[in-house]
Amino acid sequence: MEVAWLKRAEDSEAWVLRLVEWHGVESEAEVTVACPVGRAWRANLLEDALEPVKAEGKKVRLSVRPHEIATLLVECRP
Repeated sequence: MEVAWLKRAEDSEAWVLRLVEWHGVESEAEVTVACPVGRAWRANLLEDALEPVKAEGKKVRLSVRPHEIATLLVECRP
């Protein structure tokens, strides 16, 4: 699995991360970001927040299905 894309969200100050699972296995991803995370969500490709994901400190954790392109929205704590 890898982070394939990182950019600012189109309509907010959040960061958009796209993770790709290349190996065909369900995985648990843990991503460390540069800022303390305020909130984080799974999102669709249009960057609409769908469901909250676990975040603690600078780490975000989520489950990723085989061959999934997972989109995360991450807001940094002020």
